[in-house]
Amino acid sequence: MGGKTLEEHFREHAELIDRRFAEIHARFTAQDKRFDAIDARFEAIDKRFDAIDARFEAIDKRFDAIDARFRSIDQQISAVHSRFEAMDERFNRVDYELGMIRRDVGSILAKLTDIGTRLPAS
Repeated sequence: MGGKTLEEHFREHAELIDRRFAEIHARFTAQDKRFDAIDARFEAIDKRFDAIDARFEAIDKRFDAIDARFRSIDQQISAVHSRFEAMDERFNRVDYELGMIRRDVGSILAKLTDIGTRLPAS
């Protein structure tokens, strides 16, 4: 044992083991600090994503409002279109009735002209 007592030999080994444990502890501590830094980065990224999510939710609400406006406009256009269709039907009916009146007036005019040609001239 190189002139050392058993107690000295065990003491040296114990001190060597203590130094190794201290080195390992220092390495683990350094690694823990790295993990803490990474965790902090992930937390910052999570906060950014939360902010982005909030923005997207606000944008979605704006789009929902725009969609509601477009639906309202579509309903109004449909109502106007229905009114125009109803007006077209009325105009077609009036046009038909005016056509009937023109024919009737035309036949009355023809009869009056015929009557007028039969009357003696004074």
